[in-house]
Amino acid sequence: MNGRITLLTDFGDQDGYVGAMKGVIATHAPNAHIVDIGHHIPAGHIRQASFVLWSASRYWPAGTTHLAVVDPTVGSERRAVAVAVDDQVYFAPDNGLLSDVLAATDMPVNAIELDNDAFWHHPVSPTFHGRDIFASCASYLVAGVPLIALGSTVDPDSLVKLPTPRLEGGGGKVIGEIVSVDRFGNAITNVTADIVAKAGEGLVVGVGETVISGVSQVFADVPEGQPLIYVGSSGRLEIAVNGGSAAQRFSLAVGGSITLGRG
Repeated sequence: MNGRITLLTDFGDQDGYVGAMKGVIATHAPNAHIVDIGHHIPAGHIRQASFVLWSASRYWPAGTTHLAVVDPTVGSERRAVAVAVDDQVYFAPDNGLLSDVLAATDMPVNAIELDNDAFWHHPVSPTFHGRDIFASCASYLVAGVPLIALGSTVDPDSLVKLPTPRLEGGGGKVIGEIVSVDRFGNAITNVTADIVAKAGEGLVVGVGETVISGVSQVFADVPEGQPLIYVGSSGRLEIAVNGGSAAQRFSLAVGGSITLGRG
């Protein structure tokens, strides 16, 4: 491992939860380089966390350890796991949070259930596994403990996967799904750049009662206050309002559907 640990949570920055996790990491891996991906995932929103983790982690170098905790069923029978794939290791609850990472790879996957309590931070709180199990185990890995020592081998096919976001075609139309809404109110969909390219210049997107025509390159392509569609930095079609929030304007949320067609 390269000594880097990234953190992604829904803990926010008002309380001391993230700081406590970093303290545990510093205790067991004092030389670790900790980097925040973000801590403002909507509370308990596994689908959005899965997308954000995939979209950010693919830009990190081999050997990076990723620690992602969005865990609404903490303390239940859901497993705590570590998954090695694409030369990186992901620590997360086995609740679907790793769905996008796993779906994006065709490489072998090795998975471990973090059930060796010798590497937990004691005493273990039943409501804060992010600190006492995930952060602790991740820090031991960065400090040189082999992944296999942290627990029991898991069949990768048994890992929980979220239902695949809907992407259907037929009748000259495609129905896509919103998989994330960023802090600017831009709605990111599961419609890829390839699908947009195949649709051509006449692409129109229906969002509720509103139809947005043509694919823009940048926000300034439309007047301020006007909606637009474009392929964002993740390579997915996004819906936005120049200088405003598409989520507020059109009541968009993760899981909502959009319709693509030709004008």
